Amino acid sequence: MRDLDQAAAMQQLLDLGVEPEDVAETVHTTPENVRAWADLLRLPRKVRRLIEKGRMTAADAYPLVGLLDDKEAMRAALERIDAGWGVESAVRETTRQREREKALAAARAKLDAEGCRVIDTPQYGYFSSTSKTRKLGTGYGDVQVPLRQHATMPCHAAYQTSP
Repeated sequence: MRDLDQAAAMQQLLDLGVEPEDVAETVHTTPENVRAWADLLRLPRKVRRLIEKGRMTAADAYPLVGLLDDKEAMRAALERIDAGWGVESAVRETTRQREREKALAAARAKLDAEGCRVIDTPQYGYFSSTSKTRKLGTGYGDVQVPLRQHATMPCHAAYQTSP
């Protein structure tokens, strides 16, 4: 029986009210595996077609189940897979990217709540010599204020980099 046919058969039993534990006992697997097989049917049509054509196994596709609730992340992962990435690598990198985006958004919200202006990130990590903007630090052209002292001062502006 092909992967999606097996998943569909398990889902039919679940739809009829059979408990995952009973389905698992019948097919000699675990209730978690029964749920995992059923989840495969929720994957985008494109992924199911790859499984049907034998270009991807159900086991290969399973990491994508973790992205079912985030359509944008699923799209990004599928683009990476189309570009030649392995499924696990595509899901892992997409998940990391989404976490970075969330962390940046949370930091931005905190800065906004504090009334701190957010400016563009300097190109190459530093401000040009003609810029009036300076960063804290100990390098040439940096504002040399000890961090403890600066922590007591109001924030004038900030820029964000990826965490």
